[in-house]
Amino acid sequence: MIALTEVAAGEAAGEPLSDSVYRQLVDAIVRGALQPNQRLTEQRLAQVTGASRTPIREAVRRLEAEGLLERVPHRGVTVASLPGFTEEEFKAVVHVRGAVEGELARLAAQNITTREIADLDAIIARAQAVSEGPEQPSELVRLNTLFHDGVNRAARSPWLVGVYSSYRNLILREHWVAAHRLSSPRESFSGHLEILNALRRRDGTLARSLIQEHVGSGTWTQELSSLTRLAARSGPEGLPRPLRRGSRADPSFD
Repeated sequence: MIALTEVAAGEAAGEPLSDSVYRQLVDAIVRGALQPNQRLTEQRLAQVTGASRTPIREAVRRLEAEGLLERVPHRGVTVASLPGFTEEEFKAVVHVRGAVEGELARLAAQNITTREIADLDAIIARAQAVSEGPEQPSELVRLNTLFHDGVNRAARSPWLVGVYSSYRNLILREHWVAAHRLSSPRESFSGHLEILNALRRRDGTLARSLIQEHVGSGTWTQELSSLTRLAARSGPEGLPRPLRRGSRADPSFD
């Protein structure tokens, strides 16, 4: 069985089987256990997830809609190639993220609870304590995603969170690759304390501005932009694979 990460797991206990399969596959795709362009069959997915074909088909349909899987003529379902965007699409994604996540941050400043502020504080502390090493980039991506998920939940806007969720996993996968290319991965976590302080002060205008700046010109955004330019010049084969020394693909998929 595929091990679930904290980011992908969500509320795993008691969820429908198709949701569990979906989360397992998201985790495997994001961390590179399932590689770009790898072909997937229902039979193999049934073997490694322990699920029947019906929940697998439902999960695959969701992942196709999100852009993590694609249906290729004469091959069937494969893991989407990297990067997931062209240069122009990436510019549009940055614009959409600024609008959606900026508004979520503004609403979060109005609605966030003391407990949620403490949870975000703890995530920042955990990020600051991450030691250098081959697992550092992956851990910082995980904590970054937990932070942004926490801010967005605090907005108390199910519709906007739904919009965010429609591209969340695609962005998470791209961040995973970008983080492993950075010479100083810790820089990618800069700006979070300022965002939290704005939420703490209930300053929605500032929180929105900081989020928009963060997703528009942050370290990971700059690295992702360079990846899309690299792919435009050399093709997807010129890009790094999601895994790096210190990470392991799930042997179940070999």
